[in-house]
Amino acid sequence: MGKGTGRGGICFADTKLVNCFLFVANILFILAGVVVLAVGALDQRGNAFSAYSQYKQTNPLVGSVARNAWLYIVAGAVLIGIGALGVLAHCAAKCCLGKLFYFLYNLVLLLAFLFLGALCVIAWYAYGTTGPNGSNNISSNSWLMTVQSNPRFVCSQELHYGCAGYNANQCSTSNPDVQYCPGISTGGSCRTSEELNAGRGCAEPINEAFRHDWFVLAVTCTVALAVIVLCYLASCWRTFCTCCGI
Repeated sequence: MGKGTGRGGICFADTKLVNCFLFVANILFILAGVVVLAVGALDQRGNAFSAYSQYKQTNPLVGSVARNAWLYIVAGAVLIGIGALGVLAHCAAKCCLGKLFYFLYNLVLLLAFLFLGALCVIAWYAYGTTGPNGSNNISSNSWLMTVQSNPRFVCSQELHYGCAGYNANQCSTSNPDVQYCPGISTGGSCRTSEELNAGRGCAEPINEAFRHDWFVLAVTCTVALAVIVLCYLASCWRTFCTCCGI
């Protein structure tokens, strides 16, 4: 059997092809980690994904995952760590430390699988329950309670989504209609009065935005998990099925 090929049994893949796949995957891990890290580090005020927890009577689990930027900072750091360790293992493959690096790489992949797996489950759960008809959607009662407790936030949400009276030009600061705009900003401060139809036109776009953002996160986590599994299998083959791991 030629040098650089597997040693029979299940070890049939070409070493160069596996090395190329792992190297490209690890570079993508680094790039994806930088993006996720940046998302976690940036202020997401006004974004549906981070705004969910600011509404009253929302699901505490879903709200915690949405607002805690450290989850995405950790996820980004893990992806960067996986990629960096994988590239290091690739560069050190021809020395005696090659197998050690790949062993550590496999261990980190397993830990990342557990972390992203849990996040993936929560993301799919949130996606299925935060839409317009979901059990954890923003209800009219939740909206009205938020108007009372945090009118400035409601103001920013109405403006961001163009809902309530904004889509009918009833909320301009020169002549606001309080009936539709309880969160309207006037003179730099938001009104605190509450009207029964405060959320008219807001529930649907906001809940749709929640559902969309959770869908993006759920799909991203699922794809990341699939890539992690492929990298783990390829790395195991690279570690145990080639001669001396080179």
